[in-house]
Amino acid sequence: MTMGRKAFLTSATLGLAGVVAGCSPTFGPGGAGVRTGSEDGPSDADAVLAEAQVADLPSEAAPEMTERAAPEGYDWAREVAFSAPTAEVDAWLEESFGSADVAPAVFTLNPAVAEAFEVEDVPETWRSMKTSVEGTRLELMLLIDDADPAAVRLHLRRRQD
Repeated sequence: MTMGRKAFLTSATLGLAGVVAGCSPTFGPGGAGVRTGSEDGPSDADAVLAEAQVADLPSEAAPEMTERAAPEGYDWAREVAFSAPTAEVDAWLEESFGSADVAPAVFTLNPAVAEAFEVEDVPETWRSMKTSVEGTRLELMLLIDDADPAAVRLHLRRRQD
């Protein structure tokens, strides 16, 4: 296991909120979730995923949430980490974003993504994406290590506007 992969897996498993056993309905395709709307940000992994407007996680995924320091110009930042078989992560990406290719392989990270996830080295198995959540002030970033099972980190933060 490369040092970058060890660091990724270690950071993906650290969480302040502990393991959450399931996911609520979402805003994504076919979803009907309820937004938190809190000025302090979502309080658990389920609320982060609902705010991010993504599909339900694969059935065996156990998400962990970490409250991150919000960078200048942002109200709050949260990170949710989970792992699942690579095929299930691709199906989740397809359902959430319309394509599993939404997070392409990367050899260097967008500076905002590198800062959000606090990483420098990029193993050859990583994929990444950065986008805005439609109709909100939210920025969504994904960092996926495609080893099997895949480790996924979802970073969500709200811009101050």
